[in-house]
Amino acid sequence: MSVIQRLLSLPDAFSLNLCASLLGIEKGVAKVYLSRWAAAGYVKSSGPRTGFYFNVLKNRNSTSEFLPQAVLHVHPTALVRGATVIHASGLTTQVAHQIDVAVLAPANRAHTDGFVAWPKSKRWYVAMRDMKLKDGLFGLPALQPEAALADMFATSNDWHPDIDDLEVDELDWAKFKVVCDRLGIEVPEQLKSLVE
Repeated sequence: MSVIQRLLSLPDAFSLNLCASLLGIEKGVAKVYLSRWAAAGYVKSSGPRTGFYFNVLKNRNSTSEFLPQAVLHVHPTALVRGATVIHASGLTTQVAHQIDVAVLAPANRAHTDGFVAWPKSKRWYVAMRDMKLKDGLFGLPALQPEAALADMFATSNDWHPDIDDLEVDELDWAKFKVVCDRLGIEVPEQLKSLVE
């Protein structure tokens, strides 16, 4: 079977294990094939150590079409959070330069290109269980804006927006307060007048 035939027999996006299974080869042999195919530009890895590939020979748009699938392959608990949610919801003009996702800690060392993984505890996931957007964002589950904002303030090394950066009339401040309580943080001083 030629390289082209093998690649055309694979899906538009696939894992290393699926590649080995569909081609009827050992995983180690599949790694060698994929390395060579990537060097030739036939496939593209979704990032370091992910074990997930886009079949660009078969579908030039596979990189963008199947990116959420790649993220969920690496981090099944991925949940879009932070500035990504705030900007996508139209609540700030500050543009997020990456897509932030919460992942269950400890996060593995794999890194999906274009995404930043923020390890979160099981307790955090319990606190956010009913704080998800109905339709998600970018094909992934996502936090509601109020939950995303509270989580940003609960995360010390995250961006903390100034009140001037936010469309304050568009947020449900009672819900924001509930999430702050769940996360065990005080309402930030600059936002207290909005919550009361």
